[in-house]
Amino acid sequence: MTRRTWPRRCAQIVTGMLFAALAFVYVASHNGEAMFEKEWGIRHLDEIGFARRSMPGPAGLSISYFASGDPAEGRVIYVHGTPGDANNWSAYVEDPVDGMQSIAYDRPGFGRTLPSTALPSLADQARALGAFLLSPGPRAVLVGHSLGGPIVARAALDFPDRVAGLVMAAGSLDPGLERWAWYNRAADFPPIRMLLPLSLTNSNREIRPLKDELTTLGTRLGELTVPTILIHSLDDSLVPFANVAYMQRMFPPATLKDIRTFDDKDHFVIWNAAEDVRAAVRRLVVR
Repeated sequence: MTRRTWPRRCAQIVTGMLFAALAFVYVASHNGEAMFEKEWGIRHLDEIGFARRSMPGPAGLSISYFASGDPAEGRVIYVHGTPGDANNWSAYVEDPVDGMQSIAYDRPGFGRTLPSTALPSLADQARALGAFLLSPGPRAVLVGHSLGGPIVARAALDFPDRVAGLVMAAGSLDPGLERWAWYNRAADFPPIRMLLPLSLTNSNREIRPLKDELTTLGTRLGELTVPTILIHSLDDSLVPFANVAYMQRMFPPATLKDIRTFDDKDHFVIWNAAEDVRAAVRRLVVR
């Protein structure tokens, strides 16, 4: 190989490695969701007989959701984290707690809710949830997982007369614990971003301003009036357990009805501590 051809050959090798890496990102990101669903027993509700419905929301939103159960027994609304969609709650819709009306929806930016753009504002996400809260029926217990936690907190502040209680399942509320990590920066790099599923891109768009969003939310947490139960695991690898201490400091003491802690449930308490989540809903429901 001559000196003239060596730089060209190096460029070819680097380009090939880059394309191989991008191909790996594409395949891994698109296969990862299916593997995650299989691991946690998540089922696609529309594939097992549940009708997908839509609810008009604020600012022209069409919110996709599933529902089961009887509102005469109470109402529960399940709010997924990031990324995710209504199917994350498939077990709770298939087998509603005590036969209560159970609603799981695709948050704006996810699933089949339209338009498909991300809504990083907690206020906007709470307004979307408000479309369900303001519909006829009993006050709802809101169950928020991960980023769903601050969303249900904001909804309880904005619609206090329509919320019966909150279940914070691995809730991410402490702004001091939020980080824009290296993998977030990598996912925001245009060549990589173009290869990612929209759900991951929108998730990244939610996470980027989350620290500031949580700081703003924190100024209002002392106004909470609804009973709240916290469920969190000490070994949570995604949302640190220290979020519990933050909520204990920031929530009015009278609102905290219970704190359920575990040693070995990691972040996914809605699946591997499901009976505790269901028990929390039972304690808070208003019939």
